[in-house]
Amino acid sequence: MTSLNLELFEELRILLNDNFGYLIDTYIADTTKRVKEINIAITTEKWDEVRDLAHVMKSSSANIGAIELSNISQQIEHDSVYNTSAVEMIYARLLAEFDAVLLCLNKNR
Repeated sequence: MTSLNLELFEELRILLNDNFGYLIDTYIADTTKRVKEINIAITTEKWDEVRDLAHVMKSSSANIGAIELSNISQQIEHDSVYNTSAVEMIYARLLAEFDAVLLCLNKNR
C-alpha cells in the first residue's frame, strides 16, 4: 500500500499546476516542524497542544492525499483527550508513516 492516494495527488498537481511544487515544499516544511512539536508536547504532557497540532496535521495530510498519516493524526488527536497513555505508541507509527510519505512525495514530484 502506498502512503499517498496517487489519484488525489495527481488531481492536485493538475489543479495547482505551477504552484504544486510550492505546496509540497510547504507541506514538508510545516509537517516536519509539527512532528517535532508534537513530540515535545507529548514529552511535556501538554495534551491540548498535542491535540491542536495533530488536528492541523490531520487536515493538511488529507489534503495532499496522505490518508494513513491523516488517520494516525486523527487517532493522536482523539487519544490526547481520552487515552493519553496510548499517544507515545501512536506517535511512533506517525513517525514511520511520515517517513514513508516523504519518500512518496519526493518520488512523485
